[in-house]
Amino acid sequence: MKCVEPLQPARTLAAARATIEQVSDVTACAAEVARIHNAAYASDAAFRLYSREEMAQVLTETEVWIASEDGQMSGFCLTEPERNSMWIESVAVDPARQGRGLGQLLVYRVLSAHDVSVEHPCWLNVSSRNAPALKIYRRLGFRPQHETCRFSATRGELIAARERRFR
Repeated sequence: MKCVEPLQPARTLAAARATIEQVSDVTACAAEVARIHNAAYASDAAFRLYSREEMAQVLTETEVWIASEDGQMSGFCLTEPERNSMWIESVAVDPARQGRGLGQLLVYRVLSAHDVSVEHPCWLNVSSRNAPALKIYRRLGFRPQHETCRFSATRGELIAARERRFR
């Protein structure tokens, strides 16, 4: 999906209480980012569990944005700025705090900080099976560019195939 003109999200109570900031010391937040990632993506077919150490390594290669509420990390957005564009690599909100507009606000603030425009678009990849994410991204101004089928099996089928392979 591609965004060239970010649309401001509706104001929510959760968003009014949230703090969004770019993190400079990524190792300090690696454990919480890993916890949120592991909880938010656990049902995804391509899920990969990350330890604090593994996540710290991932975070050194990206720009890290954090959403906090009442001093507690609630979500994150990992980006890769490029010369004439940027990529959103991952967005996740703690499942206990989802559905209140926090993820939408987080992405909007990241887009705004990077001055996303026709000359400097933002790109991201999202599964066509992830209806909640697609809805949020469309509300923010993202539009599909093309679709690629990566998985033609269900999560259960993939797990069963993996178990057969490693017996």
